[in-house]
Amino acid sequence: MHWTPFAYGGQTYDLAHLHPRALQFVNAERDEKAGIAYFVDLTFSMHCFSRSLPKSRPYNRALEHSDARETRYFDFDRYRLSKLLPGIMETLAGRKCRHTGRFLIVLHNTLHEISIRD
Repeated sequence: MHWTPFAYGGQTYDLAHLHPRALQFVNAERDEKAGIAYFVDLTFSMHCFSRSLPKSRPYNRALEHSDARETRYFDFDRYRLSKLLPGIMETLAGRKCRHTGRFLIVLHNTLHEISIRD
């Protein structure tokens, strides 16, 4: 999905960094076996920049964000962190990670050291 920018409080939050992309990872050659290329279609859901709607009402409906499946609540912290996701995924081959069935967990030991520029 190509995300449209989110506008709130006179400011526009660009979501183009979460547009779909195609990636290629190459498994290095080992023991005389040729490397294997893996092609991945990478998509990001709105969970990357939003959270569940608040259970208590009233809440600020201007922070609602919808796609074809659901309506969620724009989250400024998740939005800032979402800017890291493309770089994390594009360098996945060099990271420690685990597949848990439905989700991929990327171990990022320096998250507390990351500064995010708006």
